[in-house]
Amino acid sequence: MKQGDKIEFDALAYSTAYFESALQDIDLDFFEMTLGPSFNMKRWGVDESRAFIYAIGDLAYLGYDPYFTAPGVGGRILSFAAERSVLDARLETRWRDSEDNSNLPTNPLRTGAQTRFGAATYSYYLTPGPCADYIRLRPARGCQGRILCRWEVAFSAGFAWTFNNPLWAGKYPWNFQWGAGAIHRDYDDPDPTINPLTPETDRVFWTRGALVLPVGATWSLVPQVEYRDQESNYDLRAFDDLTALVGVQKRF
Repeated sequence: MKQGDKIEFDALAYSTAYFESALQDIDLDFFEMTLGPSFNMKRWGVDESRAFIYAIGDLAYLGYDPYFTAPGVGGRILSFAAERSVLDARLETRWRDSEDNSNLPTNPLRTGAQTRFGAATYSYYLTPGPCADYIRLRPARGCQGRILCRWEVAFSAGFAWTFNNPLWAGKYPWNFQWGAGAIHRDYDDPDPTINPLTPETDRVFWTRGALVLPVGATWSLVPQVEYRDQESNYDLRAFDDLTALVGVQKRF
C-alpha cells in the first residue's frame, strides 16, 4: 500500500483455570481478534502518527460454558509526534451477546451495545535511553447494555531499565520493568442482580514487575509478578489477587 499504509491483524488469547473443582465454574477463556487498515497521518500534516480502522471479534467462555460473543468495529490514533510522549486514543463499539446457563440465569441482562469512548492514554517519558520513567493518564467512558454505563479514570507510573546480560556478556541485554497505578470507576445505575438501590463504585490499586530475558535474537522469556487490590461498595466485586506467570515474547 502507498505512503506507509498497512493492513494489520492482532490476536489475543487469555485463559485461567483453577485446580479446585469448587472454583472451576469461574475458569475463564477469552479470545479477541482485530483486522483492518492503518494509515500514515503524514499525508494530513501529522508526523510520527498513524490512524487505524478495524473490525473486532470477541469470544468468551466462563466455566467452559459460552459466556458472550461480541463483534464490533473500532478506530484508533497512535501518535509519537510530541517529544518523549505517546498518545493512544481509541473508540470501540461492540454488540455483546451474553448467554445464560444454569450458573448465570441473569446473564442476558448484560446483552447490548458496548461502547468505549474517550479511552485516551497519554504517556510521558521523563528520561530517555536505557532507563525510561513514565507517567500515564487514561480517562474513559464505557457503556454496555442497560446496567453497565460507567466513567473511569486510571493513573499509572513506572520505569524500564535495560542492563548488560550477566550470563552472556556483550549479547542480548536484559530489561527490568516496574509499574504501579490506580483506577477509580463509577457506574451510572445500580446492578439489580446485586444491589437495586446503589450504583457500584470501585477503587483499584495495582503494582507489577517483569523481567525480559532474551534467549535468542528475537525470542524472550518474560516472568512477571502482579498484585492487584480492588475495593468496592459491592462486596461481590471486592478482591485482592497475586499473580505470577511466565510469558514468551517473539519480535518480528
